[in-house]
Amino acid sequence: MARYLALEKAIYQLKFGNDKYNPLAGRMRYARKLKGFTQSELGIRGGLHVDDAGTRINQYENGRHKPSFITLKHISAALEVPIEYFYVESERSAELVCFIDKMSESEKIALTERLKSTQHRNSEGKA
Repeated sequence: MARYLALEKAIYQLKFGNDKYNPLAGRMRYARKLKGFTQSELGIRGGLHVDDAGTRINQYENGRHKPSFITLKHISAALEVPIEYFYVESERSAELVCFIDKMSESEKIALTERLKSTQHRNSEGKA
């Protein structure tokens, strides 16, 4: 488990830099760069005022300030990622959140049932 956590941290640092571990800040920067947006572009697309959009995104990405929920909701829409993406620590969980967000409701229900079934079988095997 410790080896896995060390790997997660190493992956995070490669993607987001060595700033203090802040999933929101690092993930925002990473998603923005993947989309090819400047900080100003993201801020404007996220509904921030044009005069300080870039400055505010910079503050969010550097962990100096945190956006309100509604602001982050607009930013996540501009980046086409679910808002949960900004809060999970694990890279695998962040990836799963993005996949699940794109699923239909019936696909989510089917996945939930499969996971429950798998978990049930695994817990029976341990007993």
